Amino acid sequence: MRDYPLIDCTKKYHSIMVFDKNKNVLVHRWYPFVEGYSKEFIEDILQELPFIPQCAMEPFCGSGTTPVELQNHGIRCYSFEVSPFMHLLAKVKLERTYDEAILKSYRDKVAEALSNPENDIRSLEAIPFGDTVVKK
Repeated sequence: MRDYPLIDCTKKYHSIMVFDKNKNVLVHRWYPFVEGYSKEFIEDILQELPFIPQCAMEPFCGSGTTPVELQNHGIRCYSFEVSPFMHLLAKVKLERTYDEAILKSYRDKVAEALSNPENDIRSLEAIPFGDTVVKK
């Protein structure tokens, strides 16, 4: 059996293993995933490899940083995530077949709804009654 040395890369990667670096990066900034890491971390790992892999597996996908960056490099990535919200977030970030006309129509519908707000919200939704609501 072959022994593999444990290599502590904390000092080398510390500055890029934080999600804060993704705050201004398109797609990655959609949701501030504190437990995540920067896209630069994935870039550095890819540069260290002796070859570009054709495929990778990410067992803890989180917000999708690894699969999104691998997708940007043309590398297939099989990823898994148990949190339904994080799975949805990663899935949406990986989608690349958006239709510009459909997105514009949704934007226009939202803008129209916001330009004509309902004055009496209670005509649409009654006050819920329960222990947390105080009637006045």
